[in-house]
Amino acid sequence: MYTFTAADGSVIDTIDTNASALAYDNTASGLTAGTVQAALDEVVTALDDVNDAAATVNLIDNNDGSVTLVKADGTQVAVAKADITANGTVPIPLPTTTDRM
Repeated sequence: MYTFTAADGSVIDTIDTNASALAYDNTASGLTAGTVQAALDEVVTALDDVNDAAATVNLIDNNDGSVTLVKADGTQVAVAKADITANGTVPIPLPTTTDRM
């Protein structure tokens, strides 16, 4: 916070520079936040959600040339090891609306 004072000591103006007071233009990001602090909090929450989701997925080697991704709720998707490429994409069949991961 910055306070501007006149020569006689009277306060001319005060500017709050805290993240919670600074406006945030969310047009490009798609975030809903309207302040810098809210944007930071929204990003941290999203990262926490991703980490939580990743922590609830197990990878099981089926010892038959495939692996199975298993979500905490039991939802499963099997993937052939031959379809997995290093540093590339993993073609996984899209689950139906009733068994989305």
